Amino acid sequence: MQIMRFAPAQLFPDRGKQKVTQHGEPSVNCLMRSSLSLSSVEYWSHNDCCTISGMGRNRSHRPKSRSGQFFFYSDLPAAELEAAEAAMTVMLDDPSIRVRKSMAEALCRDPKSPNLVILSLAHDQVDVAEIVLRASPVLYDEDLIDIAATSPGRIQVAIASRPWVAAPLSAALAEIGCLECCRTLCENFGAEMTVTILRRIAERFGDDSIVRKALCDRHDCPIDVRQTLVGKVGEALGGLALIKGTIADDRLATIMREACDKATIALSDSVTEPDLEALAEHLRVTGQLTPSLLLRALCTGNIRLFEQAIVSLSGMPPKRVHSILADFGGKPFFALMERAGLPTTTWEAFSTGLCILEQLEHEGNGGDIYQFSRRMLERMLTFGLDIGDDDVRQLLALLRRFAAENARDAVRDQQMQSRLAA
Repeated sequence: MQIMRFAPAQLFPDRGKQKVTQHGEPSVNCLMRSSLSLSSVEYWSHNDCCTISGMGRNRSHRPKSRSGQFFFYSDLPAAELEAAEAAMTVMLDDPSIRVRKSMAEALCRDPKSPNLVILSLAHDQVDVAEIVLRASPVLYDEDLIDIAATSPGRIQVAIASRPWVAAPLSAALAEIGCLECCRTLCENFGAEMTVTILRRIAERFGDDSIVRKALCDRHDCPIDVRQTLVGKVGEALGGLALIKGTIADDRLATIMREACDKATIALSDSVTEPDLEALAEHLRVTGQLTPSLLLRALCTGNIRLFEQAIVSLSGMPPKRVHSILADFGGKPFFALMERAGLPTTTWEAFSTGLCILEQLEHEGNGGDIYQFSRRMLERMLTFGLDIGDDDVRQLLALLRRFAAENARDAVRDQQMQSRLAA
C-alpha cells in the first residue's frame, strides 16, 4: 500500500510541540493544519523517494519516484481533505515541470484524487498531461473528448491507451484521432468498439498495415469491415511503384477487382447467416455486387452468397427468392433477374449455372473445391459455346479466365500441401 508521509519535524520550527510519528515526521493532522507556504513536501512510496520542490529557492532536488502513487486516508475529516486539495492546487502553479510531473505520477491512479486537480494536470504540458490521461479514473468522458479534440497526437494516444475506453470516447477518437491514436485504439482490447466505430477507422486508415492487422485481430470486427480491409489491401498493392510501372492501368484495375472478388467469396464461405446478410448489403451499398462477383460465386458453388446477393439486390423476401431460384428456368426467374438489375446477357449464364450446380449435387461427385469448380466451369463453357453475342463472348472469356485461375490455384495449393508434409 502506498503511504503519504511528510518532511522531518525541523521543517516546522514554529510547531515544536506538534505530534510526530515514530519516524520523526509530523502527523497527517498536523500537516493539514500547517501553512501552505512550506518550502518542500516529501513523499515516500515504500523505499522510493520523491521530493517535490515548492515555492522556495532550492530547485536542485530531482524527483526520483518510480511508482509515485498517492494514497488518501479515508478517515480524514472533510476540512482536512479540503486543505490538502488546496495545497495541491497551489503546487499546480509551480514553475518547475518536474514538480507537476511528480504530482501527476502520484495522483494518476488514485480514484480519490480531486477531479479539479487532475483536470488541471490534464491540461498541462504534454509530458505532464499524458501521465494522468493514460490512467486517471476520475476524468469524465466529456472532458477526455474535449481534450482530444484540441490536443496533439501524443495526448490522443494517451487517451486511447487507457485501461477502459467507453464507446462514446472511442467514437470520438475514431473520428478525430490521428493515425497513431487509431492504431492504439484498435490494439486496446479494453476499448469498447461498436461496428460503426470499427467501420469508421477502416474507412479512414484502412490503408495502414498496422491498423488492418489490429482490426483483423479483434474478435468483434464484423465481416463487412473485414471486406473493406480486403479492398484496402488491393489498393495498397496497386499503389506500389513496381506494380504500377510494369502493369497497364486497365489491366491492373482488372487484376485488383478480381483478386478482391476472390477474397470476398473466400471470406463469405463459412460465415453465419446474419453476417452473410450484412456482407451482401455492404457489397450492394458499395457497388461491389457485380455480375462478375455473382458468377464467380456460382462457379465456386457458393450458392449462399449468390442467393443472399439476389435478396439484397431485389429487395424480395429470402424465402421467395429461394423458391424462384429453385425453378431457375421459368419466367419468375427472369423477372427476378430483371428486378435485381442484372444485365440481360447474364440471365442465361446464371440459369445455366444453377442447372449445372443442381446436376453436380445430384451426381454427388466428391473432390475438393478446385475439382468442383473445374467441372462446373467446363460444363458452363460447353453450354455457351454456340452463342455469338459480343457481350456473351466477353462473359465466356471471363469464364475461361476463371478456369485458368482455378487451375493455377489448385496447383499452388497442392505444392503448399506437399511442402507442409515434407
